[in-house]
Amino acid sequence: MNSNLDIALQPSRYYLGLLGLVYGASASLLLLLSLSTALRWGLLAALGCGLIMARQRLRSVGRIERLACYGGRWSVVRSGRTWPLRQCQVAYLSNWLIVLRIRETGRRVMALPLFRDSCNGDDFRRLALWWRTVGAGSVTVGFT
Repeated sequence: MNSNLDIALQPSRYYLGLLGLVYGASASLLLLLSLSTALRWGLLAALGCGLIMARQRLRSVGRIERLACYGGRWSVVRSGRTWPLRQCQVAYLSNWLIVLRIRETGRRVMALPLFRDSCNGDDFRRLALWWRTVGAGSVTVGFT
């Protein structure tokens, strides 16, 4: 099996829908519960801050245009520029979602959720198969 991968990424509609569902349900629940006005507004403000943080994270993830692995070295492409990854490991793998933990040089570890609509179907299947075979058992793939 060829161990090289080059996958074009796009923002996921599933991810946006899931975020909207979670935050919408949470806000609705807070409005329906019998809480004091101050507590209700405080919790809604905290929920709003969480939504802003989720939006910023989504923008950060959405800027990644490509995910590539050549010769065991992982990289991402942002704004046309290639950035090597110090770490790339799978955190969750299913038939509809792959969550990768990636770390760019000089940055914190970040979760990269890849739903089935984040790339074309063949690329999603190749990536899932790669992690089940070539990447199986590897804690950190790439270079340190």
